[in-house]
This record gives sequence, C-alpha cells and structure tokens, in this order.
Amino acid sequence: MPPMVRRRLGSPMGKRDATGGDGNGASGKKRRMVEPEGWLNRLTPRGRVREEKSLLMVELERIERLPQSAGPMQILGLTRPPSSVGEVKKKLRALSKVVHPDKTANEPHLRGRAGEAFQRMNSAAQGVIKLLEKGAATAAPPGRVQQLTYRMEGEVLIVQWRPPADVNRRAVSSYRVVASAPGTTPIEQGLVSAQGSTTDDGWVECAISSQGRRGNDILFHKQHFQVSVNASNPSGPGPTAQLHVYLRPLRPCV
Repeated sequence: MPPMVRRRLGSPMGKRDATGGDGNGASGKKRRMVEPEGWLNRLTPRGRVREEKSLLMVELERIERLPQSAGPMQILGLTRPPSSVGEVKKKLRALSKVVHPDKTANEPHLRGRAGEAFQRMNSAAQGVIKLLEKGAATAAPPGRVQQLTYRMEGEVLIVQWRPPADVNRRAVSSYRVVASAPGTTPIEQGLVSAQGSTTDDGWVECAISSQGRRGNDILFHKQHFQVSVNASNPSGPGPTAQLHVYLRPLRPCV
C-alpha cells in the first residue's frame, strides 16, 4: 500500500467517531446531561406531589395571613358577593381539593395546619350560606301557590297544590289553609309545614275532615264551600289562591 494511503488511514480524520462523527465523546455526554429536569419531574409522581404541595402552601399562607376578624368572603377568596348557595358550595369544593388534611398524606407536618385552614373555610362557607338563605326568605313574600285542586278519600277531603313558582328565590315556611261557605264563619284548617307536608312528586297536601275542626260538619253538609291557601314566610303571606269544592251528598250516619 502506498505510504500516502497508509498515512490517511492512520490519521484521526480518517476514522468515524462512534460518538457522532466529530471525534469528541465528551460532547455527547454533555448534551445528555443538560436535559431539563422539570420536564422529567412533571411526568413522575414525585413531580406531581411537588406541584400539589406548592398549591397547598399558597392557600395555607393566604388563609393564615388573614386576621381573625376577616370576613367569610375574604377567607373563601370571593371577589364579589355570591348570588346563590350553589356558587358558595362550588367554591368550597374547589378549595377543599387543595386545602384539606387528606392532601397532606406525604407531608404529615402540614396536616395540622391544613385541618385548621379547612375548618376555617368550612365555617366561612356555612356563614355565607345562612345569610343567603335568610335573605331569600325575607326578601319578599312568596307568590301564589300553583295547581290548587282536591280529591275525596272516603269522607276526607284532600286539598293539594304545588309551591309558588318563585319558591327557589323566596322560601316558603308554611301554608295557611282556610275553608268557608256563604253565611258561615271562615274556619282555619291550620298552618301546613312547607317541609313536612310535601310529597315525593312535589305536591303539598292538607286533609280536611268533617269531624276535624269545629264547624267543618256544617261545611260538609252544605256540599259546596271554598278553600283558600296562602304561602307565607317571615316577610308575610303571599297572594291567596282559591278553590271551589263541590261534594256529593254524604251518606246519613247510622
């Protein structure tokens, strides 16, 4: 082989380097070492725990910096008054996904602080909910009851109706039921509880018996009388809904 060819084959330029062709093995190692660690950590459970801990610490520090005299909206981080109970519950659920003793399983030293912060948030949410419910109940009297009707069950008259259409905005505490006929004194059948007398399908019922209230027997023997129903709350009664009742002749008592 000619000497010139041997010199070319023996020179460093004549060999292909296994590390990438530039003859510098250290550069390949250097490229591998500068991969960003954050990208790998975000894919590992350890990275996720680190991110959750960061969110937990942010909320913990925010709540712990608030004075004891801070209002419930400050504690919940609300920037404007909530318009509904559902909005408050949604905010509390979102906060509890970050600040909760269960979120400190891998960081037991934060469990106590997270528990205290969660209790403070929960108390603040309950306070706002009570204010909203009180405001809904006292904002205005409820509206008129809907679909007032009746049916007979033996010798008992069952009067039923549906709550006012605005019941979600103006809470109803009770219903006043009065029966009357021409020439007789109106007879109050009682105050029907809004919660305890509502059926599963949304009807409110009141039973009127001829032997129930004093004077009911006269109404039943007249066979035609009127029943009125008012929904009420702490602000007062709503409009009156009236129903005309026509009974078939009662069988004579033996």
